[in-house]
Amino acid sequence: MQNSFTEKKGLALAEKMTVREQIAQLKHASKGVKRLGILPYNWWNECLHGVARAGTATVFPQAICMAATFSEELIYKTARIISEEARKIQQQSEKWRLRNLQGTYDVVTQHQYFQRSPLGSRS
Repeated sequence: MQNSFTEKKGLALAEKMTVREQIAQLKHASKGVKRLGILPYNWWNECLHGVARAGTATVFPQAICMAATFSEELIYKTARIISEEARKIQQQSEKWRLRNLQGTYDVVTQHQYFQRSPLGSRS
């Protein structure tokens, strides 16, 4: 299997890092590695029912409530709004050079089996 350019570049950077620098990159708020030109990066964010930890954004009902609508169209529209807001927040943070804003390049949704979720002691 051939590695893509991105994979090769990532491996090359990792080889140049010390073990401490590599471990530091595992944290959600990495400080970056100045000598290698790696900028600080905060990748922790989630968008289960709206963009979290990134300033002001629309908040939608909890996942179990949205699932109870049984409306794929509504869930699609909600996801589209969330993704557009995440992109806009990221663009603004780059424009204003806000390095402390929670990351919105990578956002996650924790689970799909809503009723068995341990989040918030709802299961």
